[in-house]
Amino acid sequence: MTRSPGSERRRQLQQQKRHDLWRGLWRLLVLGALSAGLGYALLRWGWLLSGPEQVQVVGTAADEASALAWLRDPANSADLVIIDIFLKSGSGLGVLRAMQSAGLPS
Repeated sequence: MTRSPGSERRRQLQQQKRHDLWRGLWRLLVLGALSAGLGYALLRWGWLLSGPEQVQVVGTAADEASALAWLRDPANSADLVIIDIFLKSGSGLGVLRAMQSAGLPS
């Protein structure tokens, strides 16, 4: 019994669709396993803040100008800078732009 060209094409498309579905499921499974493993490894090795004693605040600023002045002062250094977008005057985005244009690590 011979199949018509239309039914053969339909069978190929259904097979391709099944194949694409399985490939997508395998990708999802692999990526899920990798991300879970990475999360487990990071937590296992202690890359987690467990208390305030692990953090030391070295400076604060209420506005853009004083934040930039603090960051440009060579006597000040920080491993991490947390910037609020809304400041009393100026914005955190302005601080980030100025840090980038001044060559400060951002």
